[in-house]
Amino acid sequence: MAQLSTKVKLYLEANSKTWDDTKVSLQNDGAGDYIKSWTYDIAEPTAEQIASYETAANAAEANAGIDATRRTEYL
Repeated sequence: MAQLSTKVKLYLEANSKTWDDTKVSLQNDGAGDYIKSWTYDIAEPTAEQIASYETAANAAEANAGIDATRRTEYL
């Protein structure tokens, strides 16, 4: 399962925005990750919208792991 941060980043990119720590805050209070605050000039994504990015986020995270491995192999 992909991290919420990855799914939110993909949502932002799909809406021509970039991640900005001053505009979004994620939190986990023990019951799971959620968006604590949102001040972008676009609507905060619904749970369904976030869930729709699961496959793309899984692929992005897998690719990031492969990239990190390759970087260390070429050093």
